[in-house]
Formats: sequence, structure tokens, C-alpha cells
Amino acid sequence: MTMKKLIYIIYVLTIVFLIHFACSEKEKKIEETGYYTCPMHPQVIENKPGRCPICKMHLKFIKSGESLEESHESHNHSDEEIQKNKEIENSESENTSTKTSNFQFSLSAAALGNAGITTSPAVKKEFEINSVFSGHVDYNEGPQNLVVISTKYDGWIETLNVSKEGQYIKKGETIFGIYSPQILAAKEEYLTTFQSLKEIFHGQGKSSKDLYADPTLVSARRKLLYLDVPQSQINEIETENKVTRTTNFKSPITGTVVSKNMLQGAFIKSGQEILRIADLSKLWVYIHIFEKDLAFVSKGLLVNIKSAAYAQKDFTGKVDMVYPYLDRKTKDIKVRIEIDNKENLLKPGMFVEVNVNKKLKGKNIIIPESSLIFSGEKKYVFVSLGKGKFEIRPVHTLAFSDGFAAVENNLKEKDLVVTNGQFLLDSEASLKEALQKGSPKEHVH
Repeated sequence: MTMKKLIYIIYVLTIVFLIHFACSEKEKKIEETGYYTCPMHPQVIENKPGRCPICKMHLKFIKSGESLEESHESHNHSDEEIQKNKEIENSESENTSTKTSNFQFSLSAAALGNAGITTSPAVKKEFEINSVFSGHVDYNEGPQNLVVISTKYDGWIETLNVSKEGQYIKKGETIFGIYSPQILAAKEEYLTTFQSLKEIFHGQGKSSKDLYADPTLVSARRKLLYLDVPQSQINEIETENKVTRTTNFKSPITGTVVSKNMLQGAFIKSGQEILRIADLSKLWVYIHIFEKDLAFVSKGLLVNIKSAAYAQKDFTGKVDMVYPYLDRKTKDIKVRIEIDNKENLLKPGMFVEVNVNKKLKGKNIIIPESSLIFSGEKKYVFVSLGKGKFEIRPVHTLAFSDGFAAVENNLKEKDLVVTNGQFLLDSEASLKEALQKGSPKEHVH
């Protein structure tokens, strides 16, 4: 065998060996084809070794065609480690949930000692709203409490029994006597009709009942009544068979003359205001409330009223009307209160203090008003979790009264809310949350 042939054989064997080695490596790689996953979280699939992003366990390699259950027996983690990782997962999940809902932070013992922080426990009880409003007294404008005296005809005041404003007048008392050609003509017409019909009916043997039911007489009488001639004066015309020059005008209510616009001998026109008479035994008090108080003031609510003129005396009133609209200029709502004034102590025009007391339904969480931090329309509190740890919680307030507030969410009974030092906590929380997120944070206040 020549040297040339020997070299050729060695070359061929080398090529064959290399081809065989390459095929073996390829088969080995094919056999090892698969993926990496976590036995605790099979949804995690990676193409390279590493740790589970959820529980931090080492990922396990799963060969192609092999299930996770089949490879579980050969997994290099013990049951104790799996249980430990479960606990870590649950703890991290809880922390994540807490961070998502309410931000928590801690203060060092030194910072806590210098902060001067005070807390107060939230309590659950009935909440009574005590609100004080400024009000003013006014006339009661009911039909039997305030009347304007005017006539339906022109005339002259010939007698006047009201000499001054403030004069007390009883119902049915004559106020003035007026001469009116229109009234005088109507009375004479009635007298003539009455006398004529009376003679005819008596001649026919008819009764007085038939006389007063006659349509002609009824029409003449109605004309006088429509012109405010009292029935008593119509009866005088019938019994005395004559008419008087003046017609007396009587007071329709008992009250005080609060306005007088005439003198004896003056000429008045129909519809002109002559007198104004008010019954001061019942008055109205007006207060103005804002929208936030609207839910606690309703018709029929009893209120307590105080006046500077009678510091030791309490007056009781009842809400008579909550006006159905809001004043666009003042942005408030007018409330009318009816009050008895039988002793005539209160005077229209006086200023008073109205105390409104009302309880919220059921029991509510009550906290000091000083614990609230206001951020626009939102409100927050700091809750102490113990050992220098605090949490920010947004709350919704229902009402305020006497330095306390009723809230309805994110707090439970005995939670310790911070009542002093909130601004230091706010600054600390803002800084720590900004560092945690890696970006500046807007303050909550």
C-alpha cells in the first residue's frame, strides 16, 4: 500500500467520524428540546433558565412531550420549599393589594418622637347634627295674618278711627267711614227694589221668605256685597227704610296696624292701599342654608330660636317650607319657619339665631374633624397601624357637627386616626411614595 492510498483512507475515515459526531450531537439537542417553567405557576414559560417572577423559585426544564406532572417527581424543590414559596407569594399578593388601595409608610423612632403626633379612635354611634343659622323675623303672610285694606270704588274718607301705626284693632271693628257716589247709588237702588217688592208680596199674601228669594232682590243685594258693603248695613237699610251717606268699613282680622296711608278727608281711588293690618301672634322666620345642609332640613322639623333681646328665653319654631329653588346669586336656599308669638316678644325685622338639631339614620363612624385633610373635593385621613407605621385612606364625609365628622367608608370602629401632625406625615408620605415610584408625587392636600 502506497503512502498516497494510506493518506486517502485516513482522510475518508476522518470525514466519516466527523459526520457521525455531528449527527449524534444533533440528536442529543433534539432530545433536549423543551422549555422552562415554574411548578407553582405553570403559566410562566421561559426559553432559558432563571427564577419565577412571582414566587422566585428556580424554573424547571420540561422536555418536549413531557408534562409538568410527569417531571414533578424529579423536581429539585422539597415540599417545605414549595410551601414556603406559597407563603411568600400570598404575602407579596397582600402587600401588592394594600399598595394598590392605600399607601403605607413608616417613620423611624426618632422622627416619630419629634413629630408630636396624636391619635384618636374612631367610634361608632348615633350622630346628632347641631347647626346654627342666622335668621330674621318677618310677618306671617297667611290670609288671616296679614291683610291690605283697600276699596273697590273711589271715595272720600269722612270718618277715621285709626289714628296711628301700631294701633291694635279687633276683628269687626269699624276702621273708617267712606262716602262714595257709586255705593250710595247702589244702596238707594236696593232700597227702592226692596220696598216695591215688599208691598207687592204682602199684597199677594206671600211670606218674607218668598220676598228675600226673589231674583231681582237677590241681584241687588249681591251687587252691594260684591262692593264690600257689610251684610249688617244691608239689614239696616231694610229695617230703617233709608240709606246713609257714608259706608262703614270694618276690620277683617284682629291685629296691629303696621302701615297707614291716609288721613281723614282724603280722596282714595279703587285698589289704593289704605291700611295694612298684621296679626303678630304668629310670625315667620327666614334662614338661608347651603346645599350641604339641605338633606338635614325638611318640612315639619322643630327648631330652637334665640334672640339677643331675650337671652334666657328659647322659642320653638317649625319648618313650614323649604323653597324649591336655589338663589343663583347667593347660592343658597331659603327656609321658612313658623313661630308662635302670643306674648308679642318677637318683632318683625329682628335678627335671631336658629339652632337645627337632627340625627343621622342608624349608627355611623365618628372621627374628630381635625383628623381630616382636604384636597379639593376629596378628603383623607392618616391611620396609625402601630410601631410607627401609617396608612393614607380616602374617606367620604356625611356631616359635620361640634368638631366631629361622620364618615361612611374606609374606616372601622377603633381605627386610630391622626389628629395632630398630619402635615409632617403628608410630607413624609409624599417623599416616600415618590421614591418608591421613581417619579414626583402630588401632595394629597
